[in-house]
Amino acid sequence: MANVHLDSNLIKEKNMDQFIDRITDASFDDSQCQSLVISDVKVLNFDKIKENFENKKFKYFKSADTMFWLDSNFDDIIFVEFKNGQYKHVKNKDLRMKIYDSMIILSNIFELTICQIFNKVRYVIVYNDEFPSINKIHEEIADLANTESIKTGWMNKIESMESLENVIVKKIDGLTSEEFKYEFDL
Repeated sequence: MANVHLDSNLIKEKNMDQFIDRITDASFDDSQCQSLVISDVKVLNFDKIKENFENKKFKYFKSADTMFWLDSNFDDIIFVEFKNGQYKHVKNKDLRMKIYDSMIILSNIFELTICQIFNKVRYVIVYNDEFPSINKIHEEIADLANTESIKTGWMNKIESMESLENVIVKKIDGLTSEEFKYEFDL
């Protein structure tokens, strides 16, 4: 298990205090009216950073939902993308763009090249392992479709991103919300 870390000096230096959110707020899904992860731990809301950085410089970029790091040296940077919907509705190209664009934004903010930071960044996709059911038929399907088959669907999608590992980011992982809370001690 690792602890989430935000370096207050670095955040102040880069004028990012206004982008701090609780994970509960950062993982809130408007369409489902719920948060994927309930925790008061503070993270940087990377969507807000993208929207406000340098007068809309990244207006058309996509970004990870949150960012934090695991040590005070800024050596283990974690981008998190929260996905509360079904994996079938998430396009691979959209995930790839979020990874690329998040790295470009990060390199601009911290005035580093992607070559200087790619080996420090892990991109984590946190997904809901519950099958959302809309009606009785879907509830019956949900009973038949156990968590493992849903997890397999997400893992197949995440594995399709592995070509970006050690090129754009160090590692890409998929975790259920419970695995995420356990791994990062939330």
